[in-house]
Amino acid sequence: MNKRTVLILALIALLAGGSVSYYLNSTATPLNVAPSEAITKSDNTNPLDIALLDLDGRPHKMNEWSGQVVVINFWATWCPPCRREIPTIIALQDELKEKGVQFVGVAVDSTKRVKQYVKEHNINNYPTMQGESTGLDFSIALGNRRSILPYTVIVNRSGEIVARHTGEATREQLLNQINPLL
Repeated sequence: MNKRTVLILALIALLAGGSVSYYLNSTATPLNVAPSEAITKSDNTNPLDIALLDLDGRPHKMNEWSGQVVVINFWATWCPPCRREIPTIIALQDELKEKGVQFVGVAVDSTKRVKQYVKEHNINNYPTMQGESTGLDFSIALGNRRSILPYTVIVNRSGEIVARHTGEATREQLLNQINPLL
């Protein structure tokens, strides 16, 4: 699927699912999530049990980092807010790694484009998973009901989803949710 087609489909989904003002205001949405907002699937499996391939083709389950605070960030190379967010994620990974925080990128884009982008922007301190065909479905399973990027999910050390954020997350928003989990 080319960039134009993806953008058109995203716009159609956005307009079908809500208003443009929802998207514009979503970047200011607090990361807090009501405990009752549970992930449900018909087969009763934990969505964090899904395995995605890294950029070298090796499978990783999202629960691989259990016991750590895991921040899963869904992004794409063609997404301006995603690209603005990445330097913050790189910096926070360096800053918080020793405290047991693991960022994981899930790129909803072609593997070729992602590999090039990761190399050009030195995204090498946290894993990036290929999500070309499954990333958006995975984000939806984790609560991204509007299929908007970027989308971030924070998982506590017990493997429970404790926060979600639709749109670009600031350093302060991320730290406000991560620090109490340390």
